[in-house]
Formats: sequence, C-alpha cells, structure tokens
Amino acid sequence: MASKLALRQYIPLPPHPEGDFDHGDVYLESGRVFVANTAAGTVEVIDGEHLRHLTTIPDCPEASGVLCAQEDALIFAAARGAGKLLVIDPTTNAILRTVAVGQKPNGLAWDGRRKHLLVADAGSICWWPMSRTTPHG
Repeated sequence: MASKLALRQYIPLPPHPEGDFDHGDVYLESGRVFVANTAAGTVEVIDGEHLRHLTTIPDCPEASGVLCAQEDALIFAAARGAGKLLVIDPTTNAILRTVAVGQKPNGLAWDGRRKHLLVADAGSICWWPMSRTTPHG
C-alpha cells in the first residue's frame, strides 16, 4: 500500500531571491536538514526536530546538491555556478574547504568505505578522494 506525504508546516527562511531549491539531506546525528538553495547560492540549515531555520551557509553559487556522509561527519554541497564543492562540518556549519570539481557539479554520492566522493557533472562523472585531511582546493 502506498504511503502519502502530508504537509506538516512551512518553515520561514530569511529573505532570498525568488527561485528554486534543489537536493537536500539529513544529518541523522543532529536531525539537521541541509538544503541547496539554488536561487540564493546558499545552503540552508534547518532544525528538523523543532522545524525552524538555523542558519544560512553562503558561497555556494547555483547550489545544486547536498549529501551527508553520516559516518564521516561531513556534508558536501555542489556549487554548480562555480564548479566547486563545499565541504561542511555538520556540527558547526563551517565550510572546512572548497574543492574544484568540474564545470557544473550536480549529483553527489559517497563511498564511505573508500572515502571517495562521486561528483556527477553535466559533461562527466569524477571520483574525488576525500577526507578531513585533504588540503583546500
């Protein structure tokens, strides 16, 4: 039997340009929801338990995807408009580093065993070795 999603409530966000949002993911340890705000070029962080906006992470032009690497305590956000990836700390929401990954990064997948990130680009797919000790890109 199919399940239905039901709207629970709207969560107010800070003023931002009109436009779309893209992928989001939940960091299970904290219940924080990280959502790519494509129009604003940001990642919005929402408290999933209390249903309120926590903060905005800037500098993610054309934010197009977010992925939580649960066991590794890393959040990845694709910045399609800048050809880069943000690596975010899920506890402090600080940008740990940025990595150049191609012209238009979009979809993301994490191989936790190998510590590799798959970044799908409009024109190619690349594997990037990734860890907390990888230098800034």
